[in-house]
Amino acid sequence: MDDISKTLFEMSAVERSRIIATVVDALEAASENAEEDGDSQLKANANSIACTLRGCRVFMSDLDFVAAEKLLEQAIMLMQLLSTRRVPTETMH
Repeated sequence: MDDISKTLFEMSAVERSRIIATVVDALEAASENAEEDGDSQLKANANSIACTLRGCRVFMSDLDFVAAEKLLEQAIMLMQLLSTRRVPTETMH
């Protein structure tokens, strides 16, 4: 059976919390990988988005769902781009 996409507003509090936690976990892993690769900008960006999403998870009842959805979309797009990114394996002189 095909899953039907829901907006954050349509999700239960548990569903919202789970999707945000999943994205935050992925961002934190990306941040750790970026640190290992020496990419301080990516590390900072991933950490910033993860922290903001973590706050959304806690204060979702007071949060603008449209803004939270946009932030989730951006985080997921960042993760998609990272999954296709090639990191050089050796330094060229």
